[in-house]
Amino acid sequence: METKSKIAKSSSISVFCFLLAVIFWYLLKKFFLWQEGRVLLDLIYAFISFSIFIIFSLVYLALIDNRKLVLPSSFFITFSFLFFFLRKEGIWVSKVAIICYVILIFILFIVFNSTNINLIYERKNSIVFHPGKSILKAAPMLLIVFAILFSVVFYFNFPFMDKDGKIAVKEEHLENLTKPFGEAINRYIPIYDLLNMSVDEFIVLTTFIGLPFARGEEEEELKPLVDMEKPPEEIVSYFRNKGVYSLEEVNIIEYIIEDEEFRGVFIEEIKRLADEASPYLMNKYRQNLSKN
Repeated sequence: METKSKIAKSSSISVFCFLLAVIFWYLLKKFFLWQEGRVLLDLIYAFISFSIFIIFSLVYLALIDNRKLVLPSSFFITFSFLFFFLRKEGIWVSKVAIICYVILIFILFIVFNSTNINLIYERKNSIVFHPGKSILKAAPMLLIVFAILFSVVFYFNFPFMDKDGKIAVKEEHLENLTKPFGEAINRYIPIYDLLNMSVDEFIVLTTFIGLPFARGEEEEELKPLVDMEKPPEEIVSYFRNKGVYSLEEVNIIEYIIEDEEFRGVFIEEIKRLADEASPYLMNKYRQNLSKN
């Protein structure tokens, strides 16, 4: 009766470990393939699932001494990886990728079993068995194999690689990367609220506050669109009312971010300057902005 109960418990632990592995392989695939544009969220899910999976696997390898159960269960735990990574976008991956995946998963299978054998030996032959210490001794080798596996998976699923093996940065990749950070940027850097303007207005803005986006090449000398020796009268008047008589003392960006009244005055002046700018100079600045 005790033997049957022990086998039932071991089988349950094996099945649970297998389910954890399947969940982890699935989340790992989602992260490496950047699905649904949730790069940061998928990374967090993959990290949490891997942490639970690796910890539970080590406990499982330390507790179960029935080799008839460990061998098949560890086979399904490791080789279930192939169900998720042998096919990509409905077609088989390259032969090189398949060979690399199979070799690494086979190594992981061997390491799983050798770890279990070593833990069984230590448990049976130690005067006092310390599961925690034994598990920590076994962890490094498993982590090394997983690190190699992740590197190979990333190599064959590099998001910027097209079907011909060339690096191609697509707009969707940039969107997937920036989505998690867009809200934070808008919240903590309010100057981005000003970017709802035309290209010409943006160029005047960059030249006015000294941002580099519209600058030309070093050997190309362009007359500034904004004459800072004769700044707009509305802006000068605004600062005079504040008791400031030299714009050199003013941090324009700080005022744009913190002073809503000045922001309105500043935007109106930017629009006026954009309308009055030299068409020739504006065209050159557009070309430079495009190149940058």
